[in-house]
Amino acid sequence: KEHLYPENHPYVYWSIVFAIISFGYFGWAAMRAQQLWTYLDQLTKIFSEAGLKTKLNRLPSFVSDREIDPFYRAMTLYKNGVPLAEFIAAKDKLSESMHCFIEEVKESRTDGHIEIRYSEKDFDKIIDLDSPLNFPNYSFTIGNTRIGKQTRSLSDVPQLLVGGSSNSGKSTFLRQFITTLYVNNLSMNFTLIDLKNGLESICFRDLPRVDCITDEKKAVKSLEKIEQLISVRAKILLANNCEKIEEFFKIPVNDRKYPEPNSDQNLSRHLVVIDEAAQLFLAGTHLSSEYVMKARRVVQTICAQGRAVGLHVIISTQRPDKRVVDMAIKTNLQGRICFYMSDHASSMTILDNGRASELPNISGRAIWRNGSELLEVQVPKLTIEQTNLILDKLRVEKKEGQSGCKSEIAAKSNHEINFEKEG
Repeated sequence: KEHLYPENHPYVYWSIVFAIISFGYFGWAAMRAQQLWTYLDQLTKIFSEAGLKTKLNRLPSFVSDREIDPFYRAMTLYKNGVPLAEFIAAKDKLSESMHCFIEEVKESRTDGHIEIRYSEKDFDKIIDLDSPLNFPNYSFTIGNTRIGKQTRSLSDVPQLLVGGSSNSGKSTFLRQFITTLYVNNLSMNFTLIDLKNGLESICFRDLPRVDCITDEKKAVKSLEKIEQLISVRAKILLANNCEKIEEFFKIPVNDRKYPEPNSDQNLSRHLVVIDEAAQLFLAGTHLSSEYVMKARRVVQTICAQGRAVGLHVIISTQRPDKRVVDMAIKTNLQGRICFYMSDHASSMTILDNGRASELPNISGRAIWRNGSELLEVQVPKLTIEQTNLILDKLRVEKKEGQSGCKSEIAAKSNHEINFEKEG
């Protein structure tokens, strides 16, 4: 056995050691190469089945797959002539085939690459709302996604459509949405049309700048008055050579022109929330066909023309059929958020796809859509008790005739609410 000692035959010994190590390394490399080829074959099959190929049958090419953080990865592909729109259209099929959650698909125009951001892990089921005092003017939160918290602004998403079955989280979203906008925008007015016996708007009663309406006929009359603001405000914008309200408020106050000396100079933004639109848009016990047609026409006009003059509409329903949300109104509702739906057709009515019917039945889980943007979100929770804690002081101020005061709530927060520059 002595002839096997390293000092007797060092070259032989170290050659054997090197061979063993090399065999292990090359074996590992061969195994990784086989895994990569298998992975690429699977991707090729997935891309083909998802319809991601050109007329010449060219498929996207794999470039890399890297980890962004412990929850999130990014796959980079060379698109090989396949347009971005087709990747976005195939997002659901890719998610299903790859057994992952695709959050975002975007294109790098400099190098022709497509980046698919995805996760194999779900996110928290319950998320509390950050202090509603911490949002810039007109901003609101949509919820959490795997790519972080998502906020938007009424300046970018002026009209919204909200859908969802009972107990899916729709009311919670509206509660935190209205509260956030109310406490941060102290010149903004609100008309809350609550046609579910007034129970959903109970937190917002007796507040300055808020009109709560629970009767269908009164709702139609209120909407007609709001519609009249469009022509009044349009004349003011025209007199100042402004296309939209944002441009008007950049003009110094002393330089603003008003076509009529006694015209209303309060051009602050106005939010209209219609909760349970079916009660307003379907003829029945409370409304005749004449009132329904009038309501549809008025809402359609405000949705189509309200953005430029600072009028915003949020339509919410748990009965999303085409009679409630017709195309004339739906076309002008750019932002859409849909909670769990029990059937594909209901999801299609809100989102134009079936994603909401495939959601886990988790309260607060929804699909957000704005144009080509499509995200699965977990809406933050704001309870009735938390809302009342925030708003009760403001209710007291109204009773004392102090509707224009800044509340003590802001003073208790590290964040100071800034009065809006607009008006």
